[in-house]
Amino acid sequence: MKLTITQSDLHQALKLVSRAVGTGRAHHPILSNVLLKAGEGNLAVTAYNLDLGITTSILSIIDEQGTTTVPHKLLADIVSRLDQDAAISLHLKDEFLQLKTSAGSYKLGTAPADDFPDLPFVDTGVATRIAIAEPLKAVLICCSSDECKQALTGVHLTISNNVLRLEATDGHRLAIRKFPSDSPDVDLLLPAKTMQQVLRMGASEVSILSSKHQVSIIDEDGTIVVSRTIDGPFPSVEQLIPKTFEHCLNVDRCKLIQSLERISVISSGGTNIVKLTADDAIGILSITAECEASSGQESIVCGGTLPDLAINATYLLDALKHFEGDSVEIKANGTTTPVVIQPDDSDDELYLVMPVQVRS
Repeated sequence: MKLTITQSDLHQALKLVSRAVGTGRAHHPILSNVLLKAGEGNLAVTAYNLDLGITTSILSIIDEQGTTTVPHKLLADIVSRLDQDAAISLHLKDEFLQLKTSAGSYKLGTAPADDFPDLPFVDTGVATRIAIAEPLKAVLICCSSDECKQALTGVHLTISNNVLRLEATDGHRLAIRKFPSDSPDVDLLLPAKTMQQVLRMGASEVSILSSKHQVSIIDEDGTIVVSRTIDGPFPSVEQLIPKTFEHCLNVDRCKLIQSLERISVISSGGTNIVKLTADDAIGILSITAECEASSGQESIVCGGTLPDLAINATYLLDALKHFEGDSVEIKANGTTTPVVIQPDDSDDELYLVMPVQVRS
């Protein structure tokens, strides 16, 4: 293997696959390596920790094709410290990878490529194509980090009746995004960690191929993420959403965000709870927070009614920041029942949060 590549391209590739690098466990030390494969005009860079795998290709001047593995951290640390416009020469010789630039040279130990595990690519079936970035960001914030509740640590992706639906919940809040799709019906529970990596790819659209326990996600540039799916079942969330509401408040989204960001300076010092009180007689929404000896209050013009609510400020801000419209509707039936937040012009985006019971 012998090739020339730019520092910026190699650095970005090593950074992209870094989340899939293993810890070098005693039985699988090669998992801390990265697989380098020089082919026709490009270098493929691959990492795999047995749960998550990532492979990406970058244009290179290939003098000799070949394959090897090298410690990811060692190579990444060297490359990251080189000048961005540096040309890097990589040459596999006598079981060492020689790295040369105008600044100097390095000799890195390698391990045989045959020892590196094969990625379980899914390459059969019909691909599901989705515009991923914005809807995925909106639901990922609601995934649980509690591994004891594994079904809640993922994003539930379904396609049925030409509607693609993304949903996630951590038991305290729920996010749902829906949009049209002409892809075949599918039902997948995808790890949040995998989908976060998909976001880091920066792709606007991806293709998804799935089998019973595996999924391959491919972006427009050919970067592939492979991952196990989560064994469900994902909870039936429709039953959590009230069919009707006694109260509905319409308020300017940006003004509410600004008020919450200011008032949360107070709430973040304690419980992170803000109280919402709507006076429908004068059309004013009051937002208050208290923490020890400090307190704050802001008012916003609104329309409609709302029961007195205590809500986690972060949860509310997360919802509002992932909508795009000028105004939102906040719907509720009481002080202890689910609160639903939606753009006032769309039923395809929904955020649900449970209010907090506060002792008076």
